[in-house]
Amino acid sequence: MSTSVALSKPLLGIARQAATGELLIEKRSVEYRSLPTKSWLNRCQSSRVPFDWTINPFRGCEFACQYCYARYTHTYLERHGPAAFETEIFAKSWNAASFRKELRQVRTGHTIAIGTATDPYQPAERRFHLTRNVLECLTMMRGIRLCITTKSDLVARDADLIALIGRQNRVHVSVTITTADPELARLGRSGHLSRNRVQHGRSAADPSLPICA
Repeated sequence: MSTSVALSKPLLGIARQAATGELLIEKRSVEYRSLPTKSWLNRCQSSRVPFDWTINPFRGCEFACQYCYARYTHTYLERHGPAAFETEIFAKSWNAASFRKELRQVRTGHTIAIGTATDPYQPAERRFHLTRNVLECLTMMRGIRLCITTKSDLVARDADLIALIGRQNRVHVSVTITTADPELARLGRSGHLSRNRVQHGRSAADPSLPICA
């Protein structure tokens, strides 16, 4: 698969980090690459959003939703091809000890949102388990609010960790269902459609945890 990296100018910042990433897996239509990452927690101080921190384990999203507002962010990696966002997926480098140190910044009452830009349970998660790694570390937290947004029933895989986190924190799982019409879903290229998604979402938590669909 050919890359769409612009090579006419020196790479800076995250584009340079992306250029040093290794090709992890190459499928017929998708490349998975590593992304050296200094920080997993992103501080959000805007009054326009209801969370204090964001976590996105991946850059790019194989679900390829045409309406996704985050598609343009691949240009920061110097990936400018129209399909780059869904065909070049970057899995962030993981270090559990480093991430636990980052979590010391999170205060009681803070909200952490997972999946604000790319789906944390997209197909890449089945291979790399990054979202599950994050949740395992979050079991140590007390008195925070955790929000997970996805359109994948893979979230049910982590029902054990989500329920465990929910014993000491407020947890919300939001499962996106764009449409129940398969033909309309294909038109929007809403990469994942499952009739059982709400059911799987509810199985991802005990009855006390809010599930939004």
